[in-house]
Amino acid sequence: MPKHPKLNKFVHEKSFKSLAESVEFHEEALNNGRYIKGFFTSDDMTLKAAHEILARNPYETFLTDLLLKPPSQSIREQRSREITLCAIENFPEYLPEYNKYKNEISLVSVGGPAALDTSLIASINSNMKKMQQNIYISGPFSESNLAYSALQLHVRHGTALNADRHLTGHALMWPFLVRSVMGCPIEEALHPDFRKIDMKFSSITPEKLNIYLRNEFNWLWQAVRYRFGLMTEHDLNRLESALSQDLLHRIEHVIGVNLSSNANRDPKHSISIHVDLTQEGSEATRAENRLMKETKKNVVQATRYPTDGNLFLEAQCIEENIIMNNGGQCLKQHISRILFAEDKSLSGKARLAGIVTESDQFIYASHLHLSPGYKAKFKFGTAKKSTFYRNLTNKLKNQFNIDPPVPGHHLTVATGTSINAIMRNDSHLKRIIATYGTTPQYAVTNSHWAMLAKNENYILMRITGGGTTGEENYNPAYFLNLIANTERLFGPEALVGILSTYGCSRSINARNSTEFFKANNVLISYGKGGTGNTKRHAEAVIALLELGFDKTVTDLFEHCSTYDGKSMTQVIKYIHEKSKDMRFIYSGDAHINRRLGYDGRLTNGENLSLLCFIILLFGLFRSMLSA
Repeated sequence: MPKHPKLNKFVHEKSFKSLAESVEFHEEALNNGRYIKGFFTSDDMTLKAAHEILARNPYETFLTDLLLKPPSQSIREQRSREITLCAIENFPEYLPEYNKYKNEISLVSVGGPAALDTSLIASINSNMKKMQQNIYISGPFSESNLAYSALQLHVRHGTALNADRHLTGHALMWPFLVRSVMGCPIEEALHPDFRKIDMKFSSITPEKLNIYLRNEFNWLWQAVRYRFGLMTEHDLNRLESALSQDLLHRIEHVIGVNLSSNANRDPKHSISIHVDLTQEGSEATRAENRLMKETKKNVVQATRYPTDGNLFLEAQCIEENIIMNNGGQCLKQHISRILFAEDKSLSGKARLAGIVTESDQFIYASHLHLSPGYKAKFKFGTAKKSTFYRNLTNKLKNQFNIDPPVPGHHLTVATGTSINAIMRNDSHLKRIIATYGTTPQYAVTNSHWAMLAKNENYILMRITGGGTTGEENYNPAYFLNLIANTERLFGPEALVGILSTYGCSRSINARNSTEFFKANNVLISYGKGGTGNTKRHAEAVIALLELGFDKTVTDLFEHCSTYDGKSMTQVIKYIHEKSKDMRFIYSGDAHINRRLGYDGRLTNGENLSLLCFIILLFGLFRSMLSA
């Protein structure tokens, strides 16, 4: 049994051994100041209940492999996978296949949920079916943070962290300092409004500090924009989240398969519930609601919540099957290289040639959407032979990591707790499920509850929350808070067991919003800040537009309306233009052309460096002569 008296109440006569086991595990870790990567129960009763819940599920094998195996305990994975940008001329073994297909259109999408949706949208469009190939590539789904999220689809929380003034860095600095010095008492962790945001000062690096300070500046800049009646990044994030749900429901209609809890549901019958557990929390929510309903000048606020819900965990499997059934391919691999070739039609310019997997398989691609997550590290390989100084400059920059391939790719991670819990399917929840087909997607600030599967007796619930900045382990206080709030939401005996927990890491940048880097028909999206699932369909559409597939987007979504009756294609175009205006999308064609040796010209900075180098050599030569 747990040692602290306030933790004992979570364990009851009807609970499995795993509940006491997990609470004790996290209590000990909290008392010792130890952060955690994951927990997996050894309790046979819990494992048996989970097996029974998943039995007869159409996706039993997929869900069993994902949920009933201990999660990986590996850490230090940030930037652990190198992706090298290379000139194909240095890999003659790939040239025959490239030359064979170089006039064909081939879309390759690599990485997380937005990349999957890019490939899915392409596969269900009649024009795109004429492509030479449509390929989706990702590592095992169990390695994705999406596999451990609540898969929530919500507008309210579809914003950057600093949209909430209570969760800005300066507002949290004092709690950060106190927790760092004094630790986190269990009483504090059990408070309903416990702030599940942390930063370990022992892990701070100059790069993380830079991201933190830039995030603070961004908060100030958005506050200024709001005061002057300009659209803020938070407004744009909410609009993207709202659009993403509209796009999802259109996709569900086309494929004839439900991917989410709100598919084919009357928007008036929402099954997403935002819960406030204290008076302070309720007042904050009412203030936020008033703010979000305001319209000032050209500010467009997203005010709708009715169709918020969650994506089914098995949607990953369903979408991959649809892609393959429509002639596409889905490969479970990681990529190691992006190859470019000389564009024969334009002097000094490169074009995308394809990608190489870690198993050394070359795949031709004319267009690439890459959404690699926090594990990616980009670097340049050996450039195509060019001028002497161009070659020398590239080698020096590669050696000292100067002027990297994706200039804005400055990321750290934030890691929250993901819990797979066993709950009793009591009369209250049965009535809700009988009415709506599933449980609501419950939300308390920075916490979510979503049903994964059920049988007559039990529900397998995904509970998530929190974020430790700069760490790939989670604070055990998050787990204890989520257990306490689960009891507050569902009653004292609803939770009966804990199957597993996992430190769910996601990449964050200074803006805590998705940014896009585009160069030579390659689009790289990164820095989603935990809202990747919420905005995934909007991100996929932006990717297709940026890659030149405008007709694909128009054909699929024209004559469709958003929830509030607007033309869906017009909203897509509006958000796309705003994303460019607010500099979420930036280009780097010239950068890639130079660094890979296709353009031998020097930049002004390189010319200045060359001049300084010549002056230095001249000075050394004169000093040697005078000596």
